[in-house]
Amino acid sequence: MTKSQGNSVNIEKWLKLIRTDGVGPVTFAKLVKHFDSVDIERG
Repeated sequence: MTKSQGNSVNIEKWLKLIRTDGVGPVTFAKLVKHFDSVDIERG
């Protein structure tokens, strides 16, 4: 996988998380800081 393809996957994950109901900018920042990533399970 090229670097740009890897970045595309990350961008999609960031967008899915930030567009999740109940997740605003503050919650988004807290989640990313807590998990050190956007790779968290959404239930």
